[in-house]
Amino acid sequence: MAERPQGTHTGAPPASGGSLAGGPPPLDSLAEQLALERVRARLLGEAPTPRRVDRFVLERRLGAGGMGTVWSAFDERLDRTIALKFLRADGAAHDEARAFAEGQSLAKLSHPNVIPVYDVGVCDGRTWIAMEFIPGRTLRRWIAEERPSPRAILAAWVDAGRGLAAVHAAGLVHRDLKPDNVMMGDDGRVRLIDFGLVTREEQASTRPDGGAGPRTDRAFVGTPAYAAPEQLAGAPLDARCDQYAFCVCVWEALCGARPQRAAPRRTRALRRRLRRALARGLAERPGDRHPSMLALVRALSPPSRRWIAPAAGALLLGLAAGASLELARPADDPCAAADRGVDALWTRARQRAIAGRGDDLRRGVDDWTTRWRASARAACAAVHVERLAPESSLTPRKDCLQGHLDDLALALDLVERAASPVDARRLLAKLGEPGLCMSAAVLAPDEPAAPLRPRIGALTRELSRLRWGHDGRAATLRQVDAIAVFEEATQLGHAPLIGQALLVRAGLARQLGAAAEARRLYGEALDLAQGGAPLLTIDALLGLHAVALELDVDLEQASWFDDRAQGALDRLPEAKQRMAGLLVERGRRRALRGESEQAAADLRAAAERYASLGPTQDYRRAAALRSLAELIRQRGDEAEARRLREAIRALEGRALDESRADFGRKRIDDAIASLEAGDAATAEALAREGLDALVQETGSDSLDVGNAHVALAGIYDAAGDLEAASLHANLADAMIRDSGGPGHPDRLYALSALGTVDFRLRRFERSAAAFERALRIAEALLDEGAPLLNHCRANLGEALHELGRDREAERLLRQALAGLEQRLGPRSTELSIPRKALGAVLTARGALDEARPLLERARDDLPPGSLEQAETRLLLARVLVELGERDAGVDEAAAARAIFAAMPATEGRLRAVDAWIHEATTHRTNRERTQ
Repeated sequence: MAERPQGTHTGAPPASGGSLAGGPPPLDSLAEQLALERVRARLLGEAPTPRRVDRFVLERRLGAGGMGTVWSAFDERLDRTIALKFLRADGAAHDEARAFAEGQSLAKLSHPNVIPVYDVGVCDGRTWIAMEFIPGRTLRRWIAEERPSPRAILAAWVDAGRGLAAVHAAGLVHRDLKPDNVMMGDDGRVRLIDFGLVTREEQASTRPDGGAGPRTDRAFVGTPAYAAPEQLAGAPLDARCDQYAFCVCVWEALCGARPQRAAPRRTRALRRRLRRALARGLAERPGDRHPSMLALVRALSPPSRRWIAPAAGALLLGLAAGASLELARPADDPCAAADRGVDALWTRARQRAIAGRGDDLRRGVDDWTTRWRASARAACAAVHVERLAPESSLTPRKDCLQGHLDDLALALDLVERAASPVDARRLLAKLGEPGLCMSAAVLAPDEPAAPLRPRIGALTRELSRLRWGHDGRAATLRQVDAIAVFEEATQLGHAPLIGQALLVRAGLARQLGAAAEARRLYGEALDLAQGGAPLLTIDALLGLHAVALELDVDLEQASWFDDRAQGALDRLPEAKQRMAGLLVERGRRRALRGESEQAAADLRAAAERYASLGPTQDYRRAAALRSLAELIRQRGDEAEARRLREAIRALEGRALDESRADFGRKRIDDAIASLEAGDAATAEALAREGLDALVQETGSDSLDVGNAHVALAGIYDAAGDLEAASLHANLADAMIRDSGGPGHPDRLYALSALGTVDFRLRRFERSAAAFERALRIAEALLDEGAPLLNHCRANLGEALHELGRDREAERLLRQALAGLEQRLGPRSTELSIPRKALGAVLTARGALDEARPLLERARDDLPPGSLEQAETRLLLARVLVELGERDAGVDEAAAARAIFAAMPATEGRLRAVDAWIHEATTHRTNRERTQ
């Protein structure tokens, strides 16, 4: 899978975008053309040329029909197979735009009984729709081959009706419902699969009798055998035409033949209740049919029965992690003990210990446990008091609530050990929403067998510890354990556990900056969630959004995932915490785009949502307000920004000791000055002292602490301790990204430090990725002539040169040098690094005469004895020897060797320089050989 996505989604149909690579034939003949190419490739021993549509690689045609062709294709961005449908073109531009807009509406629709639509576009004048690839059979084939019972047939069509109701709720009409357009998946789930004729619901001009006025200016589309009378007549259509087709399908499936159009005759194959419901849906006049698909589905479904409570007493929720269920005595309140699980954790001793870290922390946990108790009692009461839910709903809700208790146990343990009150508040903010356990999202049908439940519970708790970082181990070590949990979950075959393991692995990869790995794992989680796991869908989409925004700094891609996450959250309003998080990231993204009004509105809305979730979310609320305050300050309203900063301090429960914080910042400034003076030892001591002061005052992950880690990364880089420099650079980027947002200006320095250290360690792919992220932020924030922007270009150019991408590197370096010279003048020492890098590129392509003066100027301007000067001298040595000035070249190499020898961990460099000097003094150069 490619490290970076190759396309973006702008939300508007491209003029002719996504054309097939290689100048394709018309799509209708593409299958034959591909077959001929593959035969030719086999005969000649060549690899066949892949055919692409946008980011999809076509594989094979699955089928063709009256409205288009369907192909299997591979999605390179999310590493999965999809189904790609091409709609037949009719040449009308407005119809193309309509199809595109309606495809976008489908892409926002998520329902277990509707095939997920991933994307929509236009290729060579044909609209395409990218959908989930589902192994299975159409309902027509399933009934013919399996001969299921009437009860199973009706259940399958009722599921299809629920999916059709979701389509109608989105304001769409299918127009071509038939047994061939509904699939029974190999997983046993029914889905509507073909949306080639879907359209917006029209405003029909109805007659007083409920009929629709005929239209003579539109052609019929659909399948006549299943089409409603108004559809055959060319009249305006609404959802009631789909209701008619649906009833024809159900009648045919149960009776073996379609009903007569005049009046469906009585048949013994149908019970009176079913026949009456279908006959109403088959009414000639739309106004005589059911008011909605949901009403029809309810009329077809078996009559509901009240749930009967167990005579022995109520099933109660567990008391603590792994606790077994208990039964209340029949005479007692059946839910009296439902909320006692929290008592084993939130004891009086624990309350005193937490209060010692801050009264507001205790109040926050009190509020959260009150919410947990309310949800636990509500889950029990719904079954045993109100009798509104089946007893089977208690198990998944109990598991959900138990998971929240496990998180509380981790949070309390970590809060007691937190380095500062700010860190303690940050930990409490990780607690989720107990109320979410009352939503239908947790009532997944994938319940594990009883013997597997203890092991699944233990693995779930292990994933929580890995996600929270409970043992303090680095993310790389936790990754290893997460992979082991994932492998065991896969062996157990428990989909919810597999999904959670994928999310934890993806989150750890994201922490480590591994964009491709995080993207792949979130994509796998999203694929798994298509089986009907709304929370997993939301979390995977939010993760993909974060990767696009934080690691790729791809605002278009982030916007694309934002739209889909918003659609999923709209269907689960209980997920308030996740919605607030999305609003924060959306506000930060809009701020990067310069959309300050919309960004401020998003951040205010996020803060309000966090406030509604209680004091445990004060830390996140403060973070949202901090981004808002920075935005307000940039707009020039310093008074409002000051008011917001005061609100932030109140939320964080501290009156900031400015003298102590200023002391830490002053120590960092002194450390940088010492480093520039060449005193690395003093610089390290001062930076460490400043870092300790800032951690105590502002918490371990504040912007100030992140910038202190940037300084330490530079200090260790200058001293040659690259592993220590890498550690601090990674910490700096994570802290600044989390505290200030993915586009915060300070992140430029963290990413530049990270890219520089990776460059030194010869991890050039990672270096280029960090430098590219920095450049994207710089381009969004800075004007074209800004020196920092051009330094980012130079950094990326140097990394691309090491990857062999010299054409791109030279373009960036020349652009950077021109911009720096124009703004700073040609004598500025800030041009030394770009000159060195461009000299390296020119040397590689043999332009030695142009490279030499650049390298000489860079050598003279760089700090004496620095690593950069040593590398420049070595490059210059090679140029001089190739130009025939052997002695001068060897002298430069010897000077570079002396600098390397004064640095730690450079044994490999010294051996390489010694070998080069030996080669230069004993062998002729290429130029000498050709003379």
